[in-house]
Amino acid sequence: GIKGVFLLKTLIPAFCVLLILQSLSGILRLLRPEADQ
Repeated sequence: GIKGVFLLKTLIPAFCVLLILQSLSGILRLLRPEADQ
């Protein structure tokens, strides 16, 4: 019903944002390995 559509419309973008943030942090870690020390 409406709840399912609402969950899909909110969870999917949030999941995509999390994936993008994780990939960005991974790229930053590769570019700047000294930042972890």
